[in-house]
Amino acid sequence: MNGQHSSEAVPAVLPPRVLKFLARVGQARTGSILEVGPLRAAAIHDWQSVGYQPLILTDTAPSTPAPSEQVLIGDVAGGMPVAAHSVETVVVRSARTFDKGLDTPESLLGVANLLSCLKAQRSLLVVGLAGHDFTNWRSLVGGLPVKVSDVSYRDGLGWWLGLQFLKGSPQVQLSALRLEIGQDLISRLQWHRLVRELILKRSSHRAAA
Repeated sequence: MNGQHSSEAVPAVLPPRVLKFLARVGQARTGSILEVGPLRAAAIHDWQSVGYQPLILTDTAPSTPAPSEQVLIGDVAGGMPVAAHSVETVVVRSARTFDKGLDTPESLLGVANLLSCLKAQRSLLVVGLAGHDFTNWRSLVGGLPVKVSDVSYRDGLGWWLGLQFLKGSPQVQLSALRLEIGQDLISRLQWHRLVRELILKRSSHRAAA
């Protein structure tokens, strides 16, 4: 995958049943969800239909007007417009910072900014196609205080019993990398300090190699 997480790796539409799955594995309960990626026309409605209040963070200006209080435009590695410790799950579909490569200081700062948005013991999910290789993501977050695990979703018998094929809803398979933070909350400033320490450590290792 060349170390990149492309928007092409993520299904264009995430049906409500998949959103429910992502919220569950992200340890969300009834709070807010932060989705990072292109603004989908139905994103806000779809999340609300399964009981969550979404925020959409996009680095591309929407082509059509959107509710300003729920759609935020910004760079994950820039000034984070989402308050620290304010959301229960972060779902990363794509971001230019990550698409440029996962071996840059900006990508490390970007993931730290997103982790800082989480409430205690909640998770960030990086979503890709089924079988997506998350090796470079694991390397990116190595050294950060997160628990890393793989999760996967695949439509099964319920898709047939629910007659989803008659409703025009395609079968969905996806993989996700889950980054879970601990019970002790870390301030955004502390996350940035951890990033600086990791960048210096990795630079020293490369120089010594």
